[in-house]
Parts: sequence; C-alpha cells; structure tokens
Amino acid sequence: MKKTTIFMILFLLIALSFSPLLTSARTNSSTTIYVDDDNTQGPWDGSPTHPHQFIQDGIDAAGFGDTVFVYGGFYNEQIIIDKTLTLQGESMEDTIIDGTGLGRLCTIQETTNAVISGFTFQHAEPGAEALYLHHLTSAVITQNRFAYNNDKSIYLAGEHHLISENEFINNTYESNTIWIVSQDTTLLNNTITNNNGIGITVVARNSTITGNIIENNKKYGIIIRFVDNIVISQNIIQNNEVGIKSPYNTIGHFITNNIVSENTKAGIFLNSNEGKISNNIIENNSIGILQGYASAFNTISHNVFSSNCIGIQNFDTVSNSYTKNNFIKNTVHASFLNFLPLSSYGSENFEFDSWNNNYWDNWRIDLPKPIFGLYCVVIPFCLFDKNPASEPFYI
Repeated sequence: MKKTTIFMILFLLIALSFSPLLTSARTNSSTTIYVDDDNTQGPWDGSPTHPHQFIQDGIDAAGFGDTVFVYGGFYNEQIIIDKTLTLQGESMEDTIIDGTGLGRLCTIQETTNAVISGFTFQHAEPGAEALYLHHLTSAVITQNRFAYNNDKSIYLAGEHHLISENEFINNTYESNTIWIVSQDTTLLNNTITNNNGIGITVVARNSTITGNIIENNKKYGIIIRFVDNIVISQNIIQNNEVGIKSPYNTIGHFITNNIVSENTKAGIFLNSNEGKISNNIIENNSIGILQGYASAFNTISHNVFSSNCIGIQNFDTVSNSYTKNNFIKNTVHASFLNFLPLSSYGSENFEFDSWNNNYWDNWRIDLPKPIFGLYCVVIPFCLFDKNPASEPFYI
C-alpha cells in the first residue's frame, strides 16, 4: 500500500512538472481556417475541403494566433478583427474585398499583433475607410493593394504598426489616402501613386516613413500636422504638388537621403524648427526648399539642389544653417525675404540665417558668395556664404 501511495505521488509530481510545457504547446499551436467564396452550397467547417464562404465566418471561427486563409475571389462584405490572428489572402491580385454598397470594409480593434496580407481593398465609399485600425498595437499590414477608394484607404490609430510593401494606387478621395494617428508607426517600401489627394498625412509623433515611392499624387506627397520627430528617409518623392509639407510649428523632423523631384509647387515646404535636412537630391522642382514664417534652428547640409527654378526660398526665417550643399543649374540658387526686423522675433537667440562652405556653380571667385534678398520688405539686403567651396561635394 505504501509503495502504491509513493508511486502515485511521484506520478503526480512528474505530471505537474510537465503541465506548463503541455499548456505552452497548446497555446503556441495554431490552426489554419479556410475561406472560399466558391463554396456557396456548404457544408462549411473551415477545412480545405469545406471552406467557409465568407471571410467573417472564418474570423469568427479562428482562435488566438490562428491563420485565416482566403482563396482568390470577390468578397463584398464588411469584416471585423478583434483577436490576434493572421488574415492571409491567396494573392492581392485575385483576392478582392470590395466595398460597393457597404460602409467600412475592414476594422481591426481591441487586439495586438494582427496581420493582414495578400488582399485588394477597393471601392470604399464616401465616409467609410477601406481599413480602420483602432485601440490596438503592433499590427502588420503588408503586401496588399488599396485602389479606387473614395475615402481613406487606411486610418491608423493605436501604436507600433508596420505598413510595408503595399500599393496605394488610383484612390479617388480628394483628401487623405493614408492617415497616421498611431505613434511609433513605420511605413516601409510602399508604393503610393496616382491618388487624387494627399499620399500620407502624419498626425502622431515618432513615425518613420522610409523606402517608399510617393509620386503623381494630386496634392502633397507627405504632410506633417501638429506633431514632432518624424523621420523621412530613402524615399522617392516626385511629381506631386508639394513633396513634403510641414505647415505648422513642429520640431525635430529628420529628412535624409530622399530623391525629391519634379514637384510642381515645392519639393519641401517647411514651417518647423530644429530639423535636419541632409543628403537629399532635390531637383527639377519649382522651388527646392520653401521655408515659411519663423522656421528656425534647422540644419540643411550635404544636399544637392539641381535644376530647380529656385533652390531655396525663405520667408521670415531665422537662425538656420546651410552647409556643404551643392547648388547646380538652378535659375536662382537661393533668395530670402524678411518682412520683420530681427528684433521683432522676441528672443536674443535669433540671428540671421548662416551660410558656409556651400558649392555654387556660378561662383568662381575666392571671396564670400552673396545671397540676395529683401529685409523689412523693401530694403535690398545680402547674406554671405563665408567660405564657398571651389568644387562640388560628393553626396
């Protein structure tokens, strides 16, 4: 009897020691649930043989961490995701979620780590976003196409999202294509082209926009509203009305290694402070960089300004520095207009913009290079590049 009791105790101890591993294994296992709009007659159990007919039915049947695989087809439905799962389309060319006659196409809310990949979201109607993220963290939206939507293609709230390798093309909404309200969001390697409004609108701190093609949008390529510390790097931004616009007093933007070209009003339009604009190719724009009222303490260095009507045009800017830029084949390399006397800006720290060691293709004299402008509207005035470079910099 004693031996039996001891054996049972040992057995229970061993079982208990393995139970966390068994629980973990059950938790980490995942199931794939299938959806196919061709299965109109049923039965519907989510298996490859009997897939669900509707995407929402597949989502409802999924558990934590499961994958819902959607075969190519035409899905005219609204879907809601409120759990951690992967929604995978067979291909974005063939797996279409269409919003004709509906409201919002897809909502992701109250969850973490949701993934959507392999779909076309199209024909969202006015007042209804194609994809709406709200009250969630760490969503991944990758390799989808957003086309012909008449409202925002994506509205991003929450935080820590990754939007990568998607296509945003031919959307007809006259305002915003991508609306970022989520902090710490990254837009990586997307194509945003031929949209009727603004490509990307940023309304949240610490967003990163890198490696994207942003072109042929009717309004702005990127606009930053009310927020600080946006990183814009390694993008091709061309043939928009304005390439990058920061129209309000914001701080700390980092704009680097972009190609900004052929934008009809301005390549970069800044009304911001303490930013760094460096190592960009800024060419064939009406104005390369346009800086507005009270833009101050920005560092603009190691850029190429080439074949713009005006390379840099400043209005009431103070305390910015321009160093080691190349000015080549612009109609006017740089100009300024200060409406107010320097003392009116209200701080002893303000001073005139400083220019030093830039290359000017029309200056061959070993003397300071004058930059002509107007002071107090009517007074001709000069600033000087103190030490112009004799050869262009390698950028």
